[in-house]
Amino acid sequence: MERRHFLRMTTGTVVALGAGVSLSGCDIAAGAAGAAADAAFNPATQTWLSDLAQQIGANVLANYLQEGINRAVGYFRSWFDGVSGQADNYQSFWGDCYGHEIPPVVLVQVSKYHYPNVSNGNPLRDGMLACVDGGSSAVYFEPWAWQALSMYVHQMTTGLTGQNLANAQRVCVMGLVPSGTRPLTGGSPDDFVEWMTYDTRSGPVEMGKLEGTNGQYLATVKAAGIWNADQQPLVQYFTLPAKAA
Repeated sequence: MERRHFLRMTTGTVVALGAGVSLSGCDIAAGAAGAAADAAFNPATQTWLSDLAQQIGANVLANYLQEGINRAVGYFRSWFDGVSGQADNYQSFWGDCYGHEIPPVVLVQVSKYHYPNVSNGNPLRDGMLACVDGGSSAVYFEPWAWQALSMYVHQMTTGLTGQNLANAQRVCVMGLVPSGTRPLTGGSPDDFVEWMTYDTRSGPVEMGKLEGTNGQYLATVKAAGIWNADQQPLVQYFTLPAKAA
């Protein structure tokens, strides 16, 4: 299978996060209210990784994985060989690539499939690599897993602006973005149930997918580092998209 690299030039910013900043109950309530008003949110778009990256304040690494580049990408310059190797190990097609200096991590859109007429892949089948440890290891998110992650982040950040948004982004980065180690994954023989767990700066995240009724699939995300009003891990439940937006 021939290799095809496709990267889009977009804009992004890295949020400067100070120590001791936390998400207040009011911030969570505002985010939840925004999510309620946007109940039809579908993460499965052609720009899904760009959208997720923007929501957590990650920065686009323009042309990062293109061959023959200068590799002059600031902080992540030394990560190039590791990230490139991870992308090769998991898939044959590379997509968007974004970096965040906390935890730090490089996020890469990858595809197992060849789309001769669709340059940007298929958001219902493509996965996401979260490269960590200087690119020496990676956490792979199946489509359902990054979709659930994106829906969680969207619910936490939508409708917020200014400092409230920056606080929510910090919580998402610290509590949802992989910080190292390979994940644990599993599932039933017929994929009726799938699950994964991985580590973040604020503790483990547990994710599960369950086949529901009428061909729908449901996902749940439990983040140990994100608390509800009772100071318990905030658990979110989502209906996964059945088709691309």
